[in-house]
Amino acid sequence: QYNRLPTSINSLAECTEETGMSCTPIANMDDLKDGWGQPFKYSSDGDGRSFVIKSLGTDGREGGEGLNSDIVGKGP
Repeated sequence: QYNRLPTSINSLAECTEETGMSCTPIANMDDLKDGWGQPFKYSSDGDGRSFVIKSLGTDGREGGEGLNSDIVGKGP
């Protein structure tokens, strides 16, 4: 709809300055949490063409090993 990726994960679940106040949210914030109930960390590059989404694992902190490892997805 906007021909670019959102700059924040909030833009998927609520109307922001980026989406405009008359937008239609496409997700619920409760759906944007990892398996441990923590919000995903999301960032996009400056031109809106790629993104990184991250779960901080069971401990909820950067880094770690095993179940505490960060899980990172990059795209497109």
